[in-house]
Amino acid sequence: AFRQALLTHDADRYADEVSWRGTRPELAMGPGSWGWVRGAQASIRALMRPGVLEAVTIPVLIVATRADRLVSPRAIERAAARLPNARVLWFGDEAAHEILREVDAVRDRALEDIDRFLEGIDNP
Repeated sequence: AFRQALLTHDADRYADEVSWRGTRPELAMGPGSWGWVRGAQASIRALMRPGVLEAVTIPVLIVATRADRLVSPRAIERAAARLPNARVLWFGDEAAHEILREVDAVRDRALEDIDRFLEGIDNP
C-alpha cells in the first residue's frame, strides 16, 4: 500500500505490475544499487552544469505533480526554468509519481495536454 501510494491512486493500474512481472520477470526492478546512485549523481551533476539545459532548444513538455514524493518538485521547477522552450503541466494531490498510470481523470488530462503539445510543434 505504501509503494502504491508513492506511485498512483489507481489500484488497478498499480496491480498491472504483478501481471507483467509474472509475464516478463526480466523487467522487474529491484532496489537501487550503489552503482545506480553513483550514476544518478553523475548525471545530475552533468545536467546542472551551466549551459547544459540551456542548450536544449527543442520544445519540452514536463508532466509533473507537486505531490511527488520520489522526485523533488523544486528540482523540476529549477530544471524547467533553465530549459528555453519548456512548459510544465502541473498536477497536485490528485496525482502521484506515475501520472500516466493514474486514475482516468488525471491520466486523461495528461494525455490530452500531451496531444495538444505535440500538435502545436512545427514539423519540418
